[in-house]
Amino acid sequence: PHVARPVVPRYLRQTVRERIRSDGTVHQQLDEDELRRVVDKLRAEDVAVIAVCFLNSYTNPAHERRAREVISDHWPEVRVELSSDIAPVPREYDRGITLALNAYVSPVVRTYLGEIDAQIRSRGYGRDLYVMQSWDGNNEDNGPDQWSIDVNGTGTLLKTSFSNTAELQA
Repeated sequence: PHVARPVVPRYLRQTVRERIRSDGTVHQQLDEDELRRVVDKLRAEDVAVIAVCFLNSYTNPAHERRAREVISDHWPEVRVELSSDIAPVPREYDRGITLALNAYVSPVVRTYLGEIDAQIRSRGYGRDLYVMQSWDGNNEDNGPDQWSIDVNGTGTLLKTSFSNTAELQA
């Protein structure tokens, strides 16, 4: 029988004490000391991205945002992504899997978009780089390194848009 491999291996999935109720009220404050211990474990595993997904963060993202601050202070070099930023919807599995996939592809997408940005700028293109998102919007408000999972399926559009731009002609 087929057994699906988890997106995030079990040993990399960690828990931290905190609880926000479904109505957005705080039931238990984020345990910041425990969070720092978890970050130390993840640093020992040399992870590239820490993805934070708390149970009811779609109603109140305060604990996830605070977790990002604590993680960034404790390990400034690691990228931190939040489920409340990537997919602020009910059902933690849906948020979690979207967040995990985003964390998986974001380093590659950031590098790719950075290379495209450098190439078009070297050819004299002086405007900001915008990338079409899968939901028909663009990354104008967030910069080229945000919402990596949302650029899935937009590569052809990106290539076509820039290959036909008169400003890119050498």
